Amino acid sequence: MDILSPKAYSGQSLSDLPAKERLVIKTIRTIYRFYADGFRSMRVGRKLWLLIGIKLFVMFALVKVFFFPDFLEENFANDDERAEYILQTMTQGSSHD
Repeated sequence: MDILSPKAYSGQSLSDLPAKERLVIKTIRTIYRFYADGFRSMRVGRKLWLLIGIKLFVMFALVKVFFFPDFLEENFANDDERAEYILQTMTQGSSHD
């Protein structure tokens, strides 16, 4: 079933809704169909989106693992010490005062 079909709204049809809500739903449906049709008919674009996905994975997953060590894990022995450090760091006044 299409997410934006009238049946997705608890059995209400669009004609039962107020005019403003009908307009919003129709606009969302139009935008959704526009993008869905565009992605469906892509050929080169699918490969580009795959490259974008791989790049994002590399940026956020691999770079974090290799370049950003777990500061709290390395410098504090238990959760109480970590919590105390975070509390002090977040509640201390700005050093620029």
